[in-house]
Formats: sequence, C-alpha cells, structure tokens
Amino acid sequence: MKKNISITIIGRPNAGKSTLINKLIDSDLFITHRKAQTTRVVMDAICVYNDVQMVFFDTPGIFNPNSNRNLENKIVDNAWKKIKYSHNVAIIIDAKAGIKEDHINAQKKLTDKHIVVIINKIDLVPKESLLKLSSEIQELFNPDKIFMISALKNYGIEDIKEYLASQAIHEGWYYDEDQISTSPVKILAEEITRCAIMDKVHEEIPYSAYVDTESWQEKDKSVVIKQIICVLKESQKKIILGHQGQTIKSIGFQAKKEIRELINKKVHLYLFVKVRKDWIKKIDTSPYFNKI
Repeated sequence: MKKNISITIIGRPNAGKSTLINKLIDSDLFITHRKAQTTRVVMDAICVYNDVQMVFFDTPGIFNPNSNRNLENKIVDNAWKKIKYSHNVAIIIDAKAGIKEDHINAQKKLTDKHIVVIINKIDLVPKESLLKLSSEIQELFNPDKIFMISALKNYGIEDIKEYLASQAIHEGWYYDEDQISTSPVKILAEEITRCAIMDKVHEEIPYSAYVDTESWQEKDKSVVIKQIICVLKESQKKIILGHQGQTIKSIGFQAKKEIRELINKKVHLYLFVKVRKDWIKKIDTSPYFNKI
C-alpha cells in the first residue's frame, strides 16, 4: 500500500541540513556552502523509498538573530512558520558543536511534535564525545529516535529512510513518482545563481544580495533567463561586476551550467546588477520573500 510522510528538517546554520536532504533524495537539489545561513527560504524535496513517498522541508538555520538585522529575523520567522504546522520534525545537530542555547530554546517550541534527532559529522569527534552528546540529547528532547550519521560521507542515510518509512501512516502519494520538488524552477534557478555569487565573492556581499527573475522565456529546446542581482551599495555592485566584468561573467558561467543541468535545456542567462538600498528594510514587500 502506498503511503506518505512529511518531515521538516531544522537545525543551526551549517549543521548540514541541505547536505542531508540532498543525500536522502539522492540529488543535488539544495545549495550547500561553507558560509553560514546559506538557506534563506523553506523548500521541499521529494523521494520514494519502497512504497513510501517522503517529503522533506529544508528550513533556514534556527538561531537567535540579531534584532537589528531585519533579514535574519525574517529568515527565522519563516522557518518557524513552517515548523509550527509540522507534525514530524528532524533536528540535525553538529556532533562537533554539540548542544547550544538555540537548541534549548527550540525544545520549548517543539513539545507537541514527533521528534527524531540526527547527530551529523560523527566522523569528526571521538566515540566518547558522541555517547555524552547522545545522553544530553535524550535528556533535552526525549526524541523518538536518535541517529548518528555523516551526511557528507553518506553514512547512516539508509537507516534514516528506513525508519521514516516505517512511521508513515497516511495513505497515498501526493506527487508523481519522479518528482523531486514542488518548488518553482525559477526559485531554484535563483538559488543556484545566489550560490554562484557566494562561490565567487568572498566578502560579506552575498548576505546583502538577493536574486530576482526579471523574465523567463521558454522555447522548444532552450530558455532565455534574465536575472537581477540586487545589492545595497554601489561599492558592492562594483565588486560583483569585477574588473572589466570578469566576476559577473564567472558567476554567470557557473550558474548557467547548473541551471542547464537542473532543467535539461540549453540556457541563455543574462545577469544584471542593481542597487536597491532599502530592500532589507522593506523585506515584507520584497519580491524575494513574497515567493516564500
């Protein structure tokens, strides 16, 4: 009998949420990066395990944002909106970092949820530390299950899928068997470009930028995409453009390649950089966050 289950993945920035979901669905759907707070919006990923369709929701890192930073507050607020309506929550904890104040604060909001805890990056700490951490997690969350994994090395992933499949109680599938996400392809493409910016620009500029699709024109075997990279200052615009436009060319080359792999079509990508000084202050009306 076909069944389904949905699970929201939460954790602190860089705990490995996006990497874990990519491994669970066996696809590089979500961007992962060495920089913290890579994920900004809640997106879903879908996979089928035996007769169970699993829907995973990747959330921005839960943390205590600086109250003076509207962007951080908006990111966290949107994450908790999704968590509020989730019955099944998987908390991913960095084995090396351990339990932080954020986890203690989160526990108070999760008392009515079915919780599993996933200890990630276990290859980076000794066994004794893992046993101590596991005991602390049990005391704090009293979870239904604790998993110890290394998402990057694909260790322990199968155990998680097998367990979640056993917990599925809802009959039927909501999506086609080969569908891996319901997130609009335009948003996925924007995330790809934003990740390319993170790769090519090493200052703090990526955190003050967002990508918006100005136009998307489908043809038989190709698509023409125009994206706007919005920044806060003229100086940031100059850095993203680079000397004689070399940086933005590099960003575009990487993004175009990955978007082409995503949609399996030839891609004509045009990037433009614009200064919008107040986009973070007015994020409630920002086109980026209206798509969340």
